[in-house]
Amino acid sequence: MYMYIKGISQLKALLSNYGKEGVYWITGKPGPGKSTLMKDLYNDPRTLGHLRTWSGSFSLVTAGFFFWISGTVMQMSKMGLLQALLYESINQSFDLVPVLFPERWKSYELFGGDPRPWTWSKLALAFKKLLSNKSQRFFFFIDGLDEFDGNCTELVDFVLEHSARSNVKMCVASRPWLEFEDAFHRFPSLHLEDLTAPDIHLFVSEKLHGSGMFISLERLQPQKAKHLIAEVTEKASSVFLWSFAQDGFDKAMTAEVEPITPEEVEDRVKRMRRRLSSRCKGLLEAPIGRNESTVRAEVHYLHRTIKDFLEKPAIRKYILDGLT
Repeated sequence: MYMYIKGISQLKALLSNYGKEGVYWITGKPGPGKSTLMKDLYNDPRTLGHLRTWSGSFSLVTAGFFFWISGTVMQMSKMGLLQALLYESINQSFDLVPVLFPERWKSYELFGGDPRPWTWSKLALAFKKLLSNKSQRFFFFIDGLDEFDGNCTELVDFVLEHSARSNVKMCVASRPWLEFEDAFHRFPSLHLEDLTAPDIHLFVSEKLHGSGMFISLERLQPQKAKHLIAEVTEKASSVFLWSFAQDGFDKAMTAEVEPITPEEVEDRVKRMRRRLSSRCKGLLEAPIGRNESTVRAEVHYLHRTIKDFLEKPAIRKYILDGLT
């Protein structure tokens, strides 16, 4: 993905140049691949190469955080963000520990640890100390700003305040909410929905051409076939379409009720996990640990858009109506 994005030249400039722009904003509707791109950029060795051009003779520190609203509290909170960025930064230079946390370091030396919980004020102070070191260059990736569980304005202020430093740059990603548009519109940005339409058109075309019915339609009425591809692409709204399937409600309600053995429970759960995987294409999954029973598997959302979809009032009503 890294090599084929037209707007990537602006990002390369941000990574490589010691300029005024401290923020690069990746935005788009739900589902076009913002998080995938962020992870790709975060892990691609070419990103580090561009950043080393920017850092020059100064030491380079990189860190990232990926908000996830369906995860733990730490995965969707400002505390989690700060602790993750501090941890990854310190992990690249352990000498920073006594500098950033002098009290806790003394407690560790004297007593082998510090039982006091972390506070936002202490972490924020340590983060400011970290960034105040002008002999270092810092680059942070922060994905999913819209999945933050607090006031988005606080998150925007955090990004703008720290990226204003001459030795700090950030690449952030979010949905195009007004809070983020107002804050980041003056910075270089990449709108993913502007780039995915050709890929979706190709995807739709290939899928339809795998159908014998469509092949017949294309042979007999080529214009209608062409229009169908264009219509499906347009209705995708620049987001890859996901399809769902479900068993008939009547069949479930008329099935014979009888006790089942533990072995039958295990077998049914295994079959349900396979059915979930094949029909939801990973959007819903039921992961299990290495030593855990399949029966203990819980269904998880792969992406926030699935959670958002199922929590829409109309969808919830549709599901509940089916249960009554």
